[in-house]
Amino acid sequence: MSLDGWVVSGGKSSGVQPGFRMTDPSGQAYQIEVDPPSNPEMASSAEIIGTAFYHAFGYATVDVSLAEIDRASLVIAGRATIRDP
Repeated sequence: MSLDGWVVSGGKSSGVQPGFRMTDPSGQAYQIEVDPPSNPEMASSAEIIGTAFYHAFGYATVDVSLAEIDRASLVIAGRATIRDP
């Protein structure tokens, strides 16, 4: 996945799974959630499977995708913030 022009715009301050928010070059915001290093793909796979089931049952769901991102390619905005819960 190429992150050219994507910027980390802030931290994710709610929920159990750690993550952050990113903005693509067009200004569209995305929420990025990360798996714990001790359990790779555990939380993300559960979210993808659960979302698919809810969608199949007729509920409105958000689009979720799995991606592998190199942390060295992340660019953090100078105004990026996170609030303590």
